[in-house]
This record gives sequence, C-alpha cells and structure tokens, in this order.
Amino acid sequence: MDNQNPNAERHEGIAGREPSTPAGVSSVPFSPNLEQVIEELDRVKRVMLHHERLATLGQMTACIAHEIRNPVNIISTSLQLLMMEGKIPAETKDEFRTIFNELTRIGNMVNSLTDFARDKKAGIRNVDAVEALKRTLNLLKFQLRLEKIEATLTAPDAPVWVKVDPDRITQVFLNILCNARDALNLIREKKICGILKYAGWKPAIMITAAATRDRCATISISDNGIGIPNDLRHKIFTPFFTTKDNGSGTGVGLSIAKGIISDYGGTLELDPNNTEGAIFVIKLPLAESRQP
Repeated sequence: MDNQNPNAERHEGIAGREPSTPAGVSSVPFSPNLEQVIEELDRVKRVMLHHERLATLGQMTACIAHEIRNPVNIISTSLQLLMMEGKIPAETKDEFRTIFNELTRIGNMVNSLTDFARDKKAGIRNVDAVEALKRTLNLLKFQLRLEKIEATLTAPDAPVWVKVDPDRITQVFLNILCNARDALNLIREKKICGILKYAGWKPAIMITAAATRDRCATISISDNGIGIPNDLRHKIFTPFFTTKDNGSGTGVGLSIAKGIISDYGGTLELDPNNTEGAIFVIKLPLAESRQP
C-alpha cells in the first residue's frame, strides 16, 4: 500500500468490484471516449424505459382481462342455460353453438393474458392448419357476406399438420384476416373505387395453405386492397403502430400474431415483392406425427 496515499487501497478495492446490474442492462465500462459513454447511457435508459412500459402493460392487461372475464362468464352461463332448457330455436342452434364456442375461446385468451407464468407448451397439439383456416373463415362468414367480401381458400385435401395451440393459431388467422377486411373496407370508405384503377373492383381475400418442400406448412393470406406503403412496411409488426383512424384500431393485432407464430418456431412476414394489396406469409414447422 502507498504510504503517501492511504486511500489508494480503498480506491483499488472499489474499482475492482463489479456492481450488480438489472437483467438486460450492462455495466458501463470506463472509456476516455465520452461519446461512447453517452451512447451506452442512452441505451441503458431505453432498456429501463422498456422494462417500465412492460410492467405497466402487464398491470393494464390484468385489469382489462378482469373486466372482460366477468361479462363473458355471464353471457356464457346464460347461453348454456338457454341451450339446456331447449329455449333456442332448432334452426339457429348451429349459430348459437358457434357463439358459445367463441365465448369459450375468449375466456381461454383472457386466462392466458392474466397468467404470464403459464407453460407456453400447455394446450399444444397437432392441428390441421387447413381445418383451422376453415373454422376461422366460418367465424367471419356473416361479416364478410354483409360487407360483400369474397374469401377463397385453396388447399390440399390432405391435412397439413402443425404443432400449435388451436386457440392461439385461430387468433393469428383472425388477426390477419380482420386486417385484410379493414384494408378492403378502407377503399370503400374513402370512395376511391371511382378512380380508374378501381373501376369494377370487387373486394377479395385469397388464402392458400400447403405443406412445402422445406418441411413447413406455408400459409398465404392476401387481399386486393391498396397495399402498405414502402415507408411503413418495416413498422407494421411494431406494437401499437396503426394506420387506421383513431379509435378504429389498436395496432397490436399483427404484433401479437407474429409473437405467437414465433413461439412455435415459425415466421410471419409481409411479402416484400408484392406491389398491390398485401400478402402475409406464415411458415410453421410441419408436425412430426400426422395424427393429432
């Protein structure tokens, strides 16, 4: 120890000790380059702000889920009683069964929102992607018919097995299809059909599904709307980003869909080569077994 500087050992001990840092935040090393230090501090600030936003979002989600669960349970129970007591007309039983199934699905989604610690593998099984698409289209058939949107599905007769949670994959398909529907309605609302380009235009959604040579289930969902501007394409999967008018969209549908597909080892991308309308392409690993 330097006798001329009794604090030398103390400084050395402090300098040699690594301070603990939060997950995702690295310690700032000493650098003579002030610009690098400032950049690192800015990065740390962004990480901490991101964690704060996630915590706030978690609290908001729990509150919203609670408010949704109560009326859903009441409606579901009332519907069950009507069905048990035979008070539903025979000609509408199928429609009421669909309503009940969708209420159950909403309940499952709400439960998953409030249980962040749940095993993501829970509920996963072999699902025929083609049948899942057909069920999703069936949920939207009345709305699409009302809005005069033609939806077509081109797929093989053989099942295309993927290993997913059926409720979550339905959510993915619904989010993308509803996004396409909104894009088509935008043309109608803004009355741009009068432009020569849209003369005789009829709104359409085209869906294809197939098992491809890369051992993937490849699902394409496209529309013949106005498309997505090039300068916005890189933002469409960003949470809360939306091009819709205030109040008509939350900007989380595509972000949620991409996250779900990623959980199953797949990808969800916007076709960069398409210039008219929008084409979303989902790729999921084919299930090892062909039986659910």
